[in-house]
Amino acid sequence: MQQFQPEGFAGARNAVLARCTGDWFHWIDADEQLMHGYLLRRYLDGQVFNGFVLHQTHLYLDGPPTFDIPVRVFRHTGRVRFYGCIHEQPQDGDPNADIYPTLDVPDLAIAHTGYLTAESRETKRLNRNLPLLLRDAHVFAERVLGKVLQLREAVIQADMLRAQHGGLTSRAQQGYAHAIRIFLDHFDDPAHKYHTLARPWYEAALRHLGIGWEHEIALAGKLGGLQGQHARPERIWVRDGEEFARVMAFKVRAMAQGMAPVVFITNPDGFAAPMETREEAIA
Repeated sequence: MQQFQPEGFAGARNAVLARCTGDWFHWIDADEQLMHGYLLRRYLDGQVFNGFVLHQTHLYLDGPPTFDIPVRVFRHTGRVRFYGCIHEQPQDGDPNADIYPTLDVPDLAIAHTGYLTAESRETKRLNRNLPLLLRDAHVFAERVLGKVLQLREAVIQADMLRAQHGGLTSRAQQGYAHAIRIFLDHFDDPAHKYHTLARPWYEAALRHLGIGWEHEIALAGKLGGLQGQHARPERIWVRDGEEFARVMAFKVRAMAQGMAPVVFITNPDGFAAPMETREEAIA
């Protein structure tokens, strides 16, 4: 694939996509299994949604599963293409344009068995993923998700150096510092769609460099009272007070939005309209 597809996994998937003639496209790999796939058909007759999110569960023999939420089924309009030499995603004609609107499907899932052991994960990371990630930085330089992957890889490599040498080396310090710079340049805004994905790696870099403050916070609210329930504490690592204030303000705004009355848009065209037009349609 690396020899014949300059765009890596995206190139391979786009080659298949170009030969498809159906109304919908579902992408899945040989080490994945679609669970309850017979239920998918019920979602494909409507005209509102252009894509469906299927929860991807990564199964491990040596640890608890982890999850991704990719758009795995999308309407085949000719606009959607895959972007990314590795960890590729379908986007709507641009490396950063999401397929919209989409539905998070509750009763289907994908089971992934390609990373069952730490040895298999590390072999794929070094022999396959890392070379493709380096290529991705050039071929898809504008893809913002690629920046998250670069940030993560910088922390992973710094962690390896620290483990190999029994402590923090200058190269490990450079790796952590590089990860922090990527985060500050691209994902510092808590409202950024990849902020939550990038933040744990950024916090790990701060922690290993001994930079900043760790805080434990707990926020909860429920209409009519909590009725004896308690908020689940969350720990965050921030570099300074200004960042802490911004993160907390974002969390409070999100809670306040959850207290607002629910507004339903019944006109499908309203999903694609500017906010002013949507409000006029509702009125």
